[in-house]
Amino acid sequence: MGKFITIDGPNGVGKTTLVFNLANRLQESGHSVITVREPGGTELGEIMREWVKPGLAEPLSQAFMCATSRVEAIAKIIRPALAEGKWVISDRSVASTWVYQYYLGGVDRMAIERINLDSMLGLEVDYSVILNVGLDALRERIADDNRGYRGMSRRDMDRVYAGYINWRGDKSMLIKSEQRFLSCDDPMDVCERVLQYVTGLK
Repeated sequence: MGKFITIDGPNGVGKTTLVFNLANRLQESGHSVITVREPGGTELGEIMREWVKPGLAEPLSQAFMCATSRVEAIAKIIRPALAEGKWVISDRSVASTWVYQYYLGGVDRMAIERINLDSMLGLEVDYSVILNVGLDALRERIADDNRGYRGMSRRDMDRVYAGYINWRGDKSMLIKSEQRFLSCDDPMDVCERVLQYVTGLK
């Protein structure tokens, strides 16, 4: 069987860079690797992605759209790939839904936990990584980025940052695997640290 790895964290923290670097390093080590993003990855998932933006849909609707994308990706991409012995790396998963739709969006916590749990279709994550940097450093990265991070206000970005800090202490049943909370001041250093851990998975 393959391994399922998820990478979560605030916008601008370096998730996409880590996914790319980690996939390359695992492939160099002889593993067959695919990457997915959430929401997205499937035809329906990409449609959902266009609507999970500030002001386009209510937070509860966003949670269901993220869940829809997750179900489609697990059923059509992730599970089949794992069965073939491939490693799957996902850019975002349930931690991001918890932060963006519950902690930021205000959706009832129990509702989010139910949605997240059901949308995993019984699949367990082998390794969950939550990336973060200092808040000031994150603000600088976002200020220098021309994408505007989907129109999020500074207040909302600060709230998201706090949400991931709170996720660290959450004792929910959403992630049964071991989690690592890593700083990514140096993306390649983080990649090597993650690589050392995941290649030790049995």
